[in-house]
Amino acid sequence: MQHDTDSFPAMPSDRSEPSGASPDVSLVEAALAATDDYLESAAASGRSVAAARRGRREWLIRTVLMVGGLCFAQIGVSLFVLTAIGSEPYTVFTQGLSVVFGYSIGLCHLAVTSLFLAFFVVFARRYILPGTFAGTFFAGPFLDMYTWLFGGIVTAGLATPIRLGLAVLGCVIIGIGLSLIIRADAGMGPNDLVPVFTAEKLRCQYRWVKITFDSVLVATGFVLGGVVGVGTVLSVVLVGPVAQFFFPTIDRLVGAVLARTGCAAA
Repeated sequence: MQHDTDSFPAMPSDRSEPSGASPDVSLVEAALAATDDYLESAAASGRSVAAARRGRREWLIRTVLMVGGLCFAQIGVSLFVLTAIGSEPYTVFTQGLSVVFGYSIGLCHLAVTSLFLAFFVVFARRYILPGTFAGTFFAGPFLDMYTWLFGGIVTAGLATPIRLGLAVLGCVIIGIGLSLIIRADAGMGPNDLVPVFTAEKLRCQYRWVKITFDSVLVATGFVLGGVVGVGTVLSVVLVGPVAQFFFPTIDRLVGAVLARTGCAAA
């Protein structure tokens, strides 16, 4: 999944890299250690004050909400894949890899995002938050699960108007899920961090790096065999506005969940 990073707290650029975790430290503990390191630097720099005040319980709740958003959004992505009408850039790319290597799209998604995660673990750990792990390990399996569940109902053989309607529905579903992913504010998936990292290193505007990154994904995916079509255009045009439309509703939902679980809403 791709999304607008302007809704996330800015990552401080003046922090030191956290020390590597010992082999017996679990993945959850490593994620929490990275979170603690970010909180300390955020507090020291005076940026992302609300995030710096979060405790581990609030980070856990926000990460769970993000996973819920991922789970819901992948329903929409599966509709794009099954109708063969074109998908958003990252899915076009992983779909192309699926054609070349013969593995499922979800498995290819997991493999590529895991490589991106490994890059950030080695070279830029300050970007990693709990949501980064969620974005790595949940999105692909969710996509495979939904394509399996809906595969006998939603197919490329449906009438074109029905496929177009399902593509629009997919945009709405992705937009709602994306709204929850963003407003949960638990971090970004590795694929979303790539243009953020690149823009910072090259000192370029994020929008131009994002456009270039998406264009490379679409072009490469298309050459490899991914489907580019009206669904790709619809995802670019509709998903962002739908997500923004649902921001107020999702803000109330996140606030209510945080309040009910004893966490202060940001």
